[in-house]
Amino acid sequence: MVRVLAVSPHLDDAVVSYGARLHRLARSGAEVVVLTVFAGVPSPPYSEAAQRYHDVWGVTGNPVPQRVQEDIAALRALDLTPRHADFLDALYRRLPDGGWLVADPTRSVSRQALEVEEPDLMASLKVWISDFAADYRPDVVFTCAAIGRHVDHWRARDATVGALVSTGIELRLWEDLPYGGRASEMPPLPAGVSLTERVVEQVGPIDRDAKFAAVQHYVSQLDLLARDGASLRERLSRHARTRSRTAYNEATWGLTSAEATG
Repeated sequence: MVRVLAVSPHLDDAVVSYGARLHRLARSGAEVVVLTVFAGVPSPPYSEAAQRYHDVWGVTGNPVPQRVQEDIAALRALDLTPRHADFLDALYRRLPDGGWLVADPTRSVSRQALEVEEPDLMASLKVWISDFAADYRPDVVFTCAAIGRHVDHWRARDATVGALVSTGIELRLWEDLPYGGRASEMPPLPAGVSLTERVVEQVGPIDRDAKFAAVQHYVSQLDLLARDGASLRERLSRHARTRSRTAYNEATWGLTSAEATG
């Protein structure tokens, strides 16, 4: 049996960005595990910025347990196996001096968080992902490309690449959605690693519709992911039509390293 590992930054990213293809892999007989990295349960108090997001999500108290249950329901609907690490979302992380990594509710998460480095977090992430992969032994690993430059996407991508690039396991980066519908900027990859050509993968109605149905389980996120009067489904469909007028599709890039080509 083919084993597939998808390393998702947040509780929804794998499904929103690459859920149709992951469902297709599962239907073809692969075992597909989705490991969500930043799924740790924070302790109050919460920052003003975090509370602003809680209000948008329409949740009271600690939102992460509810979001985890949404994620489990969405992944199981696609025949994917959920696994959750306990690293905290950027909204809940603190700086060494005790201040919030994301403190200003009027500025984007990444514009604040990317102003600092988190070497201890990155070291822990690499070890965790490496250990998980050693136990699970995947044949291929997917993670995000970090389009849109969200700090958690960048951290998850670089930790996954750093942990696994030298193992010989095939690594592929999915196009982050819905960011990819309005942005194309990808942060620099780790040194010695480069992208191969983008592959646009068409999917049939069964997998497309399964993805859109699964997305509806993320009740707390739907208003946030809608934009300009368009639902998330409409945004994703519109973006797919820029590449194909007839078939829904998702995109990935491969990776090559200096070690592999040297």
